[in-house]
Amino acid sequence: MSLLQAYLRNPRTQRVLSRKPGEKGFSLIELVVVVAVLAILAAIAVPAFMGMNEQAADAAMESNLKNAYKECSFQVARRANNRGLAYPNFDFPGNDGFYTYTSNSANQLQTHNCYDGAGAAAVLTATKANATAGYNANGAYTIDVLDGTRTP
Repeated sequence: MSLLQAYLRNPRTQRVLSRKPGEKGFSLIELVVVVAVLAILAAIAVPAFMGMNEQAADAAMESNLKNAYKECSFQVARRANNRGLAYPNFDFPGNDGFYTYTSNSANQLQTHNCYDGAGAAAVLTATKANATAGYNANGAYTIDVLDGTRTP
């Protein structure tokens, strides 16, 4: 007996071959079950991804605060090496949908100095807008741009 004959005599193959021309495809019940399974999987997966934007904004805020501190450290060292000729400024981070940044050292030209007007260290504050009860819902974060002390 050849392999083809054995295949054709298989009961499963006989069932497929005995279908009528209009019986192709999936039944409505099979399709409904597949859609229900996909809906359950989506209901499980979607909440896991909902906090991703907020977590990314928190990471960006922390990076912005650290970068301001590093830049001021560099600028102050550069100013000392250039006999005070370099004026220590830092790049001010732009506001986004999650955080608003403020500094106590903005002058009339809106440049942000590493020192405030009284000669003390400037403080950069990131205030969270629309804080939710989820990930890292604290309100404001500050950093002293000269020595790197942060709150909270």
